[in-house]
Amino acid sequence: GPMGLADAGRTRRILVEAGWSDVTIEPVDGMCDFCLDGGDGVEERLAMVLNGTVGQAIGAELEPRLGASGWQTALDDARDELRARMVDGGVRFVSHAWLVTAANL
Repeated sequence: GPMGLADAGRTRRILVEAGWSDVTIEPVDGMCDFCLDGGDGVEERLAMVLNGTVGQAIGAELEPRLGASGWQTALDDARDELRARMVDGGVRFVSHAWLVTAANL
């Protein structure tokens, strides 16, 4: 999953065991800003989540169980959660990643 390589030590072990050497792992942080065209980013973030593999699976499972109005209520609740956590009027958060370099000779 998306957090499968979150532990730098585990990531290093996987690469070394696969034959890579000179492994360096550096943290890289960046701002995710979903505010496009002057909007607050709520619909953009929700669309990104729902269009991913996990979001599609959730929709496929829940929409038939909840019915059209129940699914719409769940989406409205998700929008409310996003709005409750906005930063400076928009959906923004710091993302964390690794910059990994290695050699395989």
